[in-house]
Amino acid sequence: VLPGGTGPTLILPNVTLAATDAYFCHVSNAAGSVMSALATLVVDTTGKSARLSNLSVRANLSAAQILTVGFSTTGKKDLLVRGVGPKLADFGLPNFFADPRLEIYTSAGVLGAANDDWARALAPTFASLGAFALSEGSKDAAIVTPVTGGASAQLKGTGSGFVLVEVYDAGGGFTPRMTNVSALNRVGTGADVLIAGFNVDGLVAKTVLIRGVGPKLTAFGVGGALADPKLEIHKTDGTKLAENDDWSAAVGGYFSGLGAFALDAGSKDAALLITLPPGGYTVQLSGVGGTTGEGLIEVYELP
Repeated sequence: VLPGGTGPTLILPNVTLAATDAYFCHVSNAAGSVMSALATLVVDTTGKSARLSNLSVRANLSAAQILTVGFSTTGKKDLLVRGVGPKLADFGLPNFFADPRLEIYTSAGVLGAANDDWARALAPTFASLGAFALSEGSKDAAIVTPVTGGASAQLKGTGSGFVLVEVYDAGGGFTPRMTNVSALNRVGTGADVLIAGFNVDGLVAKTVLIRGVGPKLTAFGVGGALADPKLEIHKTDGTKLAENDDWSAAVGGYFSGLGAFALDAGSKDAALLITLPPGGYTVQLSGVGGTTGEGLIEVYELP
């Protein structure tokens, strides 16, 4: 029985390709029952698209440490960016970052916007985008800012502990849209591995390139890079979909076309291509053998 399919009317919201199937209706009362003929539901995806609608990154920051999250759009687009610390206590993380501050930088490194404590006026925006509510008067941070092309958010502030950075497409529609997102931070072990979540929104599947970069970071002046990163891709229910330890040349052929920097031949960096139906996913970046260091998670959409 389809959810909600026991009443006189059935509405199927947000129908995706997964709903394609043959269905029948069974009607009964005290006088008896009758079964309808089979009816086939076909989802027409002609002209439809999919997009990366949001990204979240969770990390355990030490005092004075900075979490950097990057994102890019195909044109001017309003994004909601949140830095969540105190609210995490409600989700069972009492060791939270006490007072996060967000700073949004252009691709040229110019500070374009900032927020320390979120404004109450943003609450309706949270609800409209499916973002959980923040406690009124909390020290969590949030800002809506227009982005054209590449930009980055830096989370810094007072305290240490777990923090969550979220980026939501607040403009709606598929054009313009976010085309890639990334997160740079120290990769630990256990609960301190670097975790990024993202959502594929639309009626069709989206193919994405996901990379876990460690050794290549040294070429950009990043010290203490993760020596041998490993990627794992999971559904939100925890089901593992794919993993990669060392990237292959077959995947490397997509890098330049997506604006991704090259990886050194034979390096221990990780990368994979995966086609995902609409829904939520998480990426875990860890070090092989329990190693630690600075790591970068990147998610690129394929056109």
